[in-house]
Amino acid sequence: MQNSIKLLENCRLYFFKSVVKNKKFIVLIFIYLIFIYSLYLFLDVGTMIKVAGEDGPIEYFTFFSFIVASIFFTKAYLVIKNKFFILLAIVFFVGAGEEISWGQRIFKFSTPDSLNRINVQHEFNIHNIETFNGHYFDHTRKTGLAKLLTINYLYKIFWLSFGILLPIIVMLNKKIFFLIKSIKIPIPPLSIGIFFFVNWIVFKIVSSYLLSPNEPMAYYYTVSEVMESGTAFIFLVLSYYFFSGYYDDKINHL
Repeated sequence: MQNSIKLLENCRLYFFKSVVKNKKFIVLIFIYLIFIYSLYLFLDVGTMIKVAGEDGPIEYFTFFSFIVASIFFTKAYLVIKNKFFILLAIVFFVGAGEEISWGQRIFKFSTPDSLNRINVQHEFNIHNIETFNGHYFDHTRKTGLAKLLTINYLYKIFWLSFGILLPIIVMLNKKIFFLIKSIKIPIPPLSIGIFFFVNWIVFKIVSSYLLSPNEPMAYYYTVSEVMESGTAFIFLVLSYYFFSGYYDDKINHL
């Protein structure tokens, strides 16, 4: 019992030290989340669709966040030589390309027939292939096992596992911490990772209670774009955090 109490106390102390150490990152994320969700309070439906809809500023800022995160993870790899960083760089580079359908609407090229037949939105990307899209061709929403392979669901599992569960587990278990450290998996600070959960909670509140009723479907899709932009920005901040070297031995005292 005493060991458990001591462990929890150490975790509490680590978390608050991490908050103080990373306060500039925390403030930056906090400001951005307030900004993007407060748009629903100040913009009318039509303007919100333009801002957070297809090819709107929010979507392009998500692309920007992913591409900059990819750059910082690449730089982190070049400095630290940790192969997990180059893997993350590839993941976010692909995410950036997928976000804008690899520039299809910018460069105005058509979708190949083979891809067009299996892509729900008939776009040049992978995430809208029916297997990975959240909807079938008839626009019904996927449930059960079919939902597990959708990109949105896999993305949620990724930020939940990497940004929240990983730092919690290594705080609570020394053996796992030393195992993770030995294979050099980068460990995000929980004081930053917790914002993935905050972003998701705010998304649920806005989508359930704050959106105007009886509006075009495009309006209701915007909140998913806003939430995705929030997670992308948190990953951008994390990429800079790792590149800056703030992750080194943060929890050795546990």
